[in-house]
Parts: sequence; C-alpha cells; structure tokens
Amino acid sequence: MNFDDLLTAEFLGPRRANYYQLHLAARAGDTDQLQTLIASGHHNLERQHFSHGTPLHAAVYFDQVGAARLLISNGANIEARAPDAYGRPRDTPLTLAARIGHAAVAKLLWDAGARRRVQTDQGLIIPLELAAFGGFSGLVRDLLAWEEDGWSTDALEGALLDAASRWQGEAVKVLLESTKFDQDILSMALVEAAGPKRELPDEIHGAPYVEMDSVAQRQLLQVLLGAGADIEYTHPGKGACAVHSAASDPVAIEGMRTLIEKGANVDAQDARGSTPLHIAVSFRKRQGLITLKNDDTVRLLVQSGASPAIPNGQGETPMDIAARLGPLSFVQLLLDHGADPLAADRNGETALHRAAEGDHEDIVSLLLSLGADVNKASSTGWKPLMYAISSNSIFPTRLSLVSLLLERGADARAASAEGWTALHRAADTGPLFRDSSSSSNADDAAAVVELLLAHGADVGAQAVTPAYGTRQRLAGPRLKAVMVELAKSKREGVIINGQTPLHWAAENGIIPVLETLLRHGADPLAKDGAGATPADRALSSPKTGYTAEQKEVVVELLSGARRV
Repeated sequence: MNFDDLLTAEFLGPRRANYYQLHLAARAGDTDQLQTLIASGHHNLERQHFSHGTPLHAAVYFDQVGAARLLISNGANIEARAPDAYGRPRDTPLTLAARIGHAAVAKLLWDAGARRRVQTDQGLIIPLELAAFGGFSGLVRDLLAWEEDGWSTDALEGALLDAASRWQGEAVKVLLESTKFDQDILSMALVEAAGPKRELPDEIHGAPYVEMDSVAQRQLLQVLLGAGADIEYTHPGKGACAVHSAASDPVAIEGMRTLIEKGANVDAQDARGSTPLHIAVSFRKRQGLITLKNDDTVRLLVQSGASPAIPNGQGETPMDIAARLGPLSFVQLLLDHGADPLAADRNGETALHRAAEGDHEDIVSLLLSLGADVNKASSTGWKPLMYAISSNSIFPTRLSLVSLLLERGADARAASAEGWTALHRAADTGPLFRDSSSSSNADDAAAVVELLLAHGADVGAQAVTPAYGTRQRLAGPRLKAVMVELAKSKREGVIINGQTPLHWAAENGIIPVLETLLRHGADPLAKDGAGATPADRALSSPKTGYTAEQKEVVVELLSGARRV
C-alpha cells in the first residue's frame, strides 16, 4: 500500500482519525482546520505515524505548501525523521521533498534553514543527489541555484553518478551545464549509465522500465560521451568498463548497441578477465516461472566480432560457459561465429566436459557429432563421463546422458589422478534421496550405478579424498586444488585413501545404491586408509538427516552381505 492509500485507509479509520487529525488536515491542505487543531493545544506537532513521519512530512508528501508553511511557523521540527520501509529513521521533510520532486515545498524548507546534508545509519543523504536520482531536473537546477556557496565536489559528483545510474538524462544535462567534471567522473557515470537502472530499496522486483527507456539510455550515453567520458575507462569500484555493464542485463541492449557504434572494444576484459560475451552468456534472471537469458546481447556481440575463445581469469571461455549453462542455441551461435568445439582449456578440459557437467544432453550430442573426444582426459584425468555423474542431492544424474556417453564409447573404468571414478560419483548420491518421498530418485541413482557396472566399472576402485567437508562440490581442478592444500598442511588424517564406491554409498545411506553395489560384488569388509569399513563410515557419517535408525538399517544390510 502506498503513502496515499495508507493516509486514506489508516488515518481515517475510526480508531485512528482522532489520533492523526493533524496529518489528515496537512494531507488535505486544510489550513483553517490545521490552525484550529494547533490552537487547541491538544495535538502534538511531532507525532509520528508509524511509517510516514510527522504532519509536516504529510504536508510535504502531498505538496501542500500552505499547510507546510503553517506547521513550520508554529514550530514544527524541520529536521524530524520519517522512517524508511524498515522502520529506520531516514528522511527529513527536505530530503523527502527532494526524493519525490516537490520543488515548492522544498524551497520553503530550504529558506527555513533545513540541513543540506543528513547523516543516517545507512549513510549520508543529500537533497541534490536525491533529486538527481529521481530525475527531477527542474529541482536539480533550483538546488544548484539555491546553494549560494556552491555544492561540494562530492555532492556534485554523487548527483551525477546517481542520475546516470537511474538513466536520468535531463538531470545529467543540468549538472553538466553547471559543473565541469573530471574525465574520470564522467567515465564512471558512463559505466553506471551503460548497465541496468539502479533500483530503489523498495523495488524488490527491480527498477521499472517503460517503452522509451531504451531511447533514454542511448541518449544519455551519447551525452556523456560527448562531454568527454572515456569509453574504455575501467571503473575502479567495479573493475569493469561500460561494455561489461551493458552486457550484464538484457534491458541494456540499446546501451550495448550505442557503445559498439561508438567504437567500444567488444573483447575488453574486466578485473576477473571476463569479456562482455562471458557476462552476457552467463546472465540468468528469474521472472516468475521463467528464466530470462541475454539472447539479444549475445547475438549482437558475436555479430560485432566478439571472440568466443578468450579465457577469463578462471580459464573459461564464453564457449565453455555456454556449454555448461546452455542453452543449445547459445552454443550453436558461438560455433557459427568461430568457436572451436574441440578446444581445451588450461586444465585440458573441453566444452564436452562442461556440457556433461551442466547436464545438457542436447549440447553433448551436438559436440560429439562435431568430433569431440568422449574420453578426453584433463590434466588430472577427469573425463566427461565423470562430470556427467552428479553427486548432488537436488539434481539427480540424468540416466539418458550417462547412457549416451557410454554408447559413444566412454570408459566406465577411467579414474582421475585421485582415483575417483564415475562409479564413486554415482555412489555419492546426496542425502535428500534417503527420504521415502524421494524413492524414485534413489532408484534412478541406483540405475546409474547399474548402468556403469554393466559397462565394466570397477566396483572395488579406490579413491583418495578429503577427510572432512563435502565431496559433492569437488571435481577436476577444484578437487586438485583442495588436495594440494591439504597435502601442504601436513596435518595427519585430513586425507583418506583407499575408499571404494561402497564406502561413499554407506556414508550417504541410499539403500538401492548400496544393494546394487553389493549385488555386483562390492566388498563390505574393505577397509580404507583409516581402517574404516563401509559400516564404520555409515555409523560415523555426519550427513544431515541421516538418522541413527537409518544407519542401523545400512549396517544390517552390510552385515548381511558380509555373512553371505
């Protein structure tokens, strides 16, 4: 409910009407009634509405200059704070007037000596910056004129950056007409203006956009470039150029188009080594039940010559990201514009590894048709099949993807440098599958184990693993990095060797997976490097939700297999 509705619905309620009579009179601009109420001496000028401040704030909000003048002349506190959406003191009457663009009442408060800078727990708020952010160009011009000693450099620069971040072109023009800004500030404003609009704290679904916004953004960028902004400038706080900001959201497509037309480098790398294409391909935003992607920006960038092969700081190319995140249309677009489907990164991994990791069967199929090596090993021995096995409690492995890779010749016995196999990963199915409501997922996990064993997976393969923490986020270079750090620590017991798939399955307690492994000859008496059997691992498992009763069932299952 907005302020107007609250004043109407709550202040006029039978239990509140008497309590907020000054607010109601101020809202209506009824100066006669207001004077009568004040003269009675029964009404407090400083009474705060729980969310909308004093009667003077109400007069400001509804632009009732006469009511505001009367309240001020009768001693209303011009520095009183109205609460923000979270109940924290924020706006004085002047900052509220600047925030909503009410120039006449702002002038009244200015002449009454209201403070120009207000310190809150959330930071400093300045009327000039608020008016600029709101796009109230007339009020911005007034505030510049009213301050006889001139605004501080910080306030002027803050106003320019705020206006640019909200795509307020007219406010930016007013500021540029009155002030000579350094090129760095102009360039920072360009980076702000190139991205999506900055939202207000209460705009929980993001800043609103209207049909003419794309035109406004284009014009704003042209104004800033015309004023001397450097199109290749790297924002010190963001570590990015304007093209990176424009790539960060599909709403900024016109900003990207403008920058490209003005000669921006479409392969510029930010502080993380990412190009605009990395950023655009990675973009995902939930909107209701739909996930938005940055299709138009990706297409514009590649058509403008952006390279799909530049690695970022983590060694990933835009092609790698597209293969991991999808969709197929992005991968095909990058291939059509020169991406190499067989290229390996610094770890020896290819787009096929990434597509398998992302569970994109359609992309895997396409890459295989283009000659991708189904058994391509990374520098630490990781192959696409290992990545295709998701030891994840939320997103189970897709059986059809594993089947596709195996049908195309994937080696089910392959092991990484740490001894991890696809079977280990399949046995490490997450704890959510223990719940009876997830029995179908548990059966699916067991089906993956069965399929791997049918293709020759080694049921007794032994792996080296960290003793603590989750394995489910470890794979490839991430696993190598963790193992190296643990080895450097020289602490005893932080690394365990000799763990079989059955050890991992017992630690998770997924009965169908355990039964499948045992049926294929998994040894329930096998001891790992710490001397623990699968039953020991079940009993000591720290997995969330793995109850003592469930552990006893697993131990009994393993004991029965041992007796056989």
